[in-house]
Parts: sequence; structure tokens; C-alpha cells
Amino acid sequence: MAQPDQPTLTLVTLFCMFYVSRGWSPEVQGREGGVVELDCSLPSGPSSPGSASPRMVEWVRRGYDTAVLMSFGAHASRVHPEYEGRVSLVRSTSLRVARLMVEDEGAYECQLFLLDHVTNVSRSGNWTQLSVTAPPTFTTTPPSVVEALAGNRLSLSCVAKGNPVPSITWLKDGAGLRDQAVEIQGGTLILRAVTPELRGQYGCRASNPDGNITHLTTLQVKGPPVIVIPPRSASLNMSQNADLTCKAIADPPKHDLRVEERAGEKRPSYRVS
Repeated sequence: MAQPDQPTLTLVTLFCMFYVSRGWSPEVQGREGGVVELDCSLPSGPSSPGSASPRMVEWVRRGYDTAVLMSFGAHASRVHPEYEGRVSLVRSTSLRVARLMVEDEGAYECQLFLLDHVTNVSRSGNWTQLSVTAPPTFTTTPPSVVEALAGNRLSLSCVAKGNPVPSITWLKDGAGLRDQAVEIQGGTLILRAVTPELRGQYGCRASNPDGNITHLTTLQVKGPPVIVIPPRSASLNMSQNADLTCKAIADPPKHDLRVEERAGEKRPSYRVS
């Protein structure tokens, strides 16, 4: 007694919409948080999108052991855990990826399994390269206010992520840093010896082609008082009053001014104001 024909599983690789030659792979670019569609087209025949033949569509990613998405007719699609809730089929065979992440970058291929046709297995080896860009975001920043003792060494670290990898630049009061007491290693700003002149607002700027962001840190320098305006010598008659100006700065600002007398000299009367 003749046995009825059994369904035959046949694999036909979909040809990506972009023409591939000499090993070149088409590239689709997306932005973090956005949406992309990886398009494929079938040659005419029983494997074309309009065919009524039973089939299974499968999207695979290079380096992954299981498919990103597997769809069979009216049955619910099977989705890789990393893509759960983010991928779906559009136009029968194209892959739609939503809420893009930088980790989605990679090479993708679409395959079609026919269940009732006998054809030669055709694997084109064509892959679509997905690239995902992302603007910079900070992962490490110094506090918004930093206090340092005069004479001490200080490091301010700034780290950002993004795709492409962001570059880090440092500014002081909105301008570039040219002070010889300042050193920059990667994203870290190093003040070899803190001085009152180095107080101010420092900006860490992270930039890539997708955008730039800036984090601001105010540096306050603590230390003993420093005389910025010393008194000047003056020659006067014995009956005249002398005004001697002396100005000092300190942080914290509380400090006392006093007059020291030379040994053996007649003590004058004076007032500090």
C-alpha cells in the first residue's frame, strides 16, 4: 500500500534587500531607544512573501545559539529573552527592533523554512550589520562642590559611556586648561598642588557625534590666610597719624590681623580696623 506524501522541510535563505557583493554586508544604523527594520526580499516562486505555502520565518544573529525570532504561521512567535517585547515581524519577513540598545549591534540573517516543497537548499551567507549609536551619559562624576586643602594633591574623575565612545575634555570657568599645575590623564583631572588660584568652576565635557553633555564641579580651596596687599613703609613726623593697609584672604574667611612690634623700639599707639 502506497504511503501518503509526508511534508518536507526545506530551507531557503532570504535575500536581503540590499545587494551584497565581494563580501560586503549591508548596514542599517539606528539610535539608542529608537526603532529599525531589517528588510528582506524573496526571489519569485513558491518562497515569495505572497505564497500560501506553510512556512516558518526565522531571524538569527551571529554568535547566538538560538534565534532572535521564530515565527510559524498563526502561532505565537518565539523570541530570544534579550529581545522579549522588542522584536516583531513586519511585511511577513522583515524584522522590526524597538527600544534599541547598544548591545543590539551585530550581524543578522533571515531564513525561511518551507514545509511542502522540495527545492535545493540555498544559503547566500548575506548578513545585515546593525549599528546602534548612543549619546554620551555619565557613569562617574565628581561631586558638585569639592573642598581641598592648599598644597594637597587632588584628582577629579569623569567617566562617560556612549557609542562611539565619548571623548572627555576639561574646562575651568568655561575656558580650556593651560595651567602647568594641572594634568589630565584620560578622563581624570589631576591638580598636583592645590593653590588658591586654582579655585573656581571646573567642567567635564563628554562628546561624540550623537551629542555632548557637561558636568560642573566647584572647587573651594581651604588653607591659612594669605596676605594679598602688604602694608607699605611710610616716613612721618612724630605727631602725624599713619594709615597702613594690609589685606589678607582665607577660607574659611575668619582670621585676625595684629601688629607686631620690633624689640627695643618705642611702642606707638595704634588701632586695627
